[in-house]
Amino acid sequence: DVSGKGAGAAILMSNLQASLRMALSTDLPLQELVFRINNLIYHNSLSTQFITFFIGIWDNRRRLFCYINAGHNPPILLRAENGGSIERLSQRGICLGIKKDQPYDCLEVPLAANDFLFIFTDGIEEYFNHRYQQFGIKRMIACFKANREKSPAEAIEALFKELDRFTAGGNTPSRDDLTIIAAKRQ
Repeated sequence: DVSGKGAGAAILMSNLQASLRMALSTDLPLQELVFRINNLIYHNSLSTQFITFFIGIWDNRRRLFCYINAGHNPPILLRAENGGSIERLSQRGICLGIKKDQPYDCLEVPLAANDFLFIFTDGIEEYFNHRYQQFGIKRMIACFKANREKSPAEAIEALFKELDRFTAGGNTPSRDDLTIIAAKRQ
């Protein structure tokens, strides 16, 4: 999620996308990949610009999800076991572009069958209704729990329907982007 709006933010996002595509074509460890992308963003952006960033790789052999969270709102991991317990994939690094030569740690979390991962931008959590109430993390988690048996696409569709209900039919314009990725371990 890029700070700001308009052409400057769009150029910064394009820079990130190009850097990420190039870096993913290498065999660099995730920490080194994010370290290098951060330095590229740092050198190619204004001091007031930054990017919250989350990246993860599924290691099928070890059954681990390895991730780096660089200032992004923590994704939600809804466990299939233990009554659908919730874990947040915490932040360990600062946003991209703020500090040169910033190290990033790769964290690992095991995923069991039917565990559900939701990665989203803050626009969903901060979505307002006509009474200026935020949708918030509690409503988001309740929606995810209510739709835990569905496919990722169906769970996302259910979330957007809940956002429409929350805003009384979608009559409140969004102030930010609404982006979500859902993945379910088979």
